[in-house]
Amino acid sequence: MATGTKVGSIVLLALCAGCASKTEFPEHPLGARTPLQEASEKTIKIDYAGEPGKGERPRVGLALSGGGTRAGMFAFGVLNGLNDTRVLDHVDVISSVSGGGYAAYWLYARRLEAQQAKTDYRLAFAGCRPDWWVKYDADPTNYSLLKQGGKKLLEYGEMVACTEKGDDEGQEWSGPADVYRWQAHISQSPDLFRKRRMVFGGTNGRGPDKEAIPVTAMSLFEMLRFPFVNNGYLGQSYEEGITRTWGLTPLPRTGRASDTVRYANAETDFTGGAYVAPGEHTWQKLRDLGKADSTVPLWIVNTTVLPKQSAPNEKAIFEVTQFSYGSEASGYVAIQEPAAGASGASSSGAVLHPEEIEELPKTVRASAAAADSQGFVTNHWRSADGFTKVLPALRWGVTVEDTNLGNVPVSYRLSDGGGSDNMGLISLVRRGVKDIILVDAESDIEGRFGGLCWDKEILHKAGYDLPFPGLEDLPKLCAQHTAKRKKGSAETKRAYNISAWLNPVTKGVIEPLPTKALVNGEKREIPPMNVWLIKLAWNQDLVRKAYTATECETNSHPVSCMLAAYYGHQGSTAMANEVYHSFPQIGTKEAVWNSSTPQFWAWRELGRSAASLFVFDEGVLSLKTTSPKLGGGIQPLLCGTPERQAISCP
Repeated sequence: MATGTKVGSIVLLALCAGCASKTEFPEHPLGARTPLQEASEKTIKIDYAGEPGKGERPRVGLALSGGGTRAGMFAFGVLNGLNDTRVLDHVDVISSVSGGGYAAYWLYARRLEAQQAKTDYRLAFAGCRPDWWVKYDADPTNYSLLKQGGKKLLEYGEMVACTEKGDDEGQEWSGPADVYRWQAHISQSPDLFRKRRMVFGGTNGRGPDKEAIPVTAMSLFEMLRFPFVNNGYLGQSYEEGITRTWGLTPLPRTGRASDTVRYANAETDFTGGAYVAPGEHTWQKLRDLGKADSTVPLWIVNTTVLPKQSAPNEKAIFEVTQFSYGSEASGYVAIQEPAAGASGASSSGAVLHPEEIEELPKTVRASAAAADSQGFVTNHWRSADGFTKVLPALRWGVTVEDTNLGNVPVSYRLSDGGGSDNMGLISLVRRGVKDIILVDAESDIEGRFGGLCWDKEILHKAGYDLPFPGLEDLPKLCAQHTAKRKKGSAETKRAYNISAWLNPVTKGVIEPLPTKALVNGEKREIPPMNVWLIKLAWNQDLVRKAYTATECETNSHPVSCMLAAYYGHQGSTAMANEVYHSFPQIGTKEAVWNSSTPQFWAWRELGRSAASLFVFDEGVLSLKTTSPKLGGGIQPLLCGTPERQAISCP
């Protein structure tokens, strides 16, 4: 018996060791691009000649950070705001990471379905004002506030009241045309693991408890079949959940609001949960769409191809786009279509995406695979995590078998893009994008700006700086991140108060450092780039004042009426004995497992309110400087507190 146990243990350890094996890329990979520290406008034209614009610097880029469902919904709001002002029409490239990829996937899915249906993808942005949400509150303040909204005052978009009659109330239904169905679908399907639509009645709702039973049972059953399970049920359920919330194409409810919702592109699993059918959303289809419509932006999905390090390592950033994929570590592969009359990658000269990442949802899953051993920071933790690989449920990343990177096939793993750049900024900097709208929705209730400081360090090593005049002493804050990592410093960290946020948009500029080194005796630089930071933050005091005055979306109270109603109605975000609510920085895990309809609305309107400040006129991106939403002054650097908003320093 003891002998058998020892043998079993040896076999198990061997299997785990095999799982934890490290991919070795060549020292000089094929298809290498110019490192950022050596880049110039000339090298950009060469390296990115295969992308739209033929290597010319893109005009406007959008970076959507990681942060799970919270980041996806906030980024979705930014897309809504940019659509309101038509700035979205001028976005040349979108770079997404993890949860930010949910919103990007939604946009590209709508572009694909609009081409097929020969309609305008912008129709999917239509939304209505959910007065029924607070109509029955004992306190009439919330209802009074919400009815003031959506009248296109200031920069806030127009939203008429949803149809309210009988069983239709709460369903966001406009009648047989069902014009609000896309927004209704997301608001009623916020939980990635919930397979049943929510009919929202004004409460927070519960997590998808029923769905937890088969997920748990299947995950335990997979242990018996290990190591023959390459794609665990939990990871696959996560991918299907991403497609269910963000990728499905709802058909109109032509009879009544309570009709069973049908989808144009769905399959169902054995429990009846709908998800996007394989083959519906692929890089090939997106590439074909771009040929027919030159306004389709380049999409960069950022994943990580090397184990996460404690220090920034831009070589690990693995990009997947319509036209190429790869990283500095692995090399880059340019997609080459089959010759006319031929089909498939086996055709002469054809080079396509590996089948493991040809599907858009699979690529987004890889980018958002936070539950993967590759994302642990140290070798010690990664070694210990080798034992957990007996649970396929803990492998959310994607293993790729690739024949395009060299003379011999290579196997590598793609995991959470936050392991290399959680902002999605560096991929846009490499292309020299002139104006970058950076949407930072990573988990940061303490206001420590870890992701932004991480990218500032990458830029500094390459010879560039990224100052934000509107953020007091940002270099001091970032220096503390570096000191803690290098020296294990335990000194009190500084931070910004994300619940007392002064400006929805803060401008920075990427510019060469005076000390930037020459390259082979030659001065090589990318011209300055504007970075417009939209932080997932709010000014709670302004919202409270609007609520108290029962006035919103006016010059006196420039606050979204939906946010003011959320503040008054959703008491669940208030923290006991705390001045500030947990919103908007609700935890990533909590939001992914159990989000809610009102949280979706609040995050959407917060992002929408900020993004609607942009103007694109005569080729120049700027802000509506006369808006009362701006002019809040310089954001003070305060002292951080664990798991809470920053406070004034003693």
